Amino acid sequence: MTGNTNCHSLFMAEAYSCYKDSVVFFLTVIALVSGKIQVAFFAYMSNNILISSLSANKTFVYDRVETNVGNGYDVTTGYFVAPEDGVYAFHVTTVVRDKSHCSVELVQNEEIKDIGWADAMDHPDRASASTFTILRVKAGDVIRVRVGQAKGGNLLESNLYARLSFSGFKIV
Repeated sequence: MTGNTNCHSLFMAEAYSCYKDSVVFFLTVIALVSGKIQVAFFAYMSNNILISSLSANKTFVYDRVETNVGNGYDVTTGYFVAPEDGVYAFHVTTVVRDKSHCSVELVQNEEIKDIGWADAMDHPDRASASTFTILRVKAGDVIRVRVGQAKGGNLLESNLYARLSFSGFKIV
């Protein structure tokens, strides 16, 4: 946010940007004052994945990292390792296409915490599933996304139309 800009008087997209900048600034000030590490990440898959190439419990490795504040997400393993104790929020999006389906599990230290299932089994278009999960996490805990027990069909879609993604941030 610059100068004396009044966020209320802007159009929707401009107001979002204005408020977003204000929130980032506010969170940065809180982090600096509290001495706490800022933690936030967003990663996605750069390509579609053939479902036939997946085995149950295989970890998804999201290979494009847009944000990795605190360096908790490891692009080589697909693991998020918490840098400090706290309450975290995690979001996972899964997209399937052309008579496909896949369940996806959010796992904390090998314990399933949430499950999403994108299901386009009986129709030739795409379907998506998203989960949003709030967890109490200890420093060193491993959070990952893996293939669930139900899967079939052709492919998981991640391209210019839809993205497979994994993100998270520390709330407190």
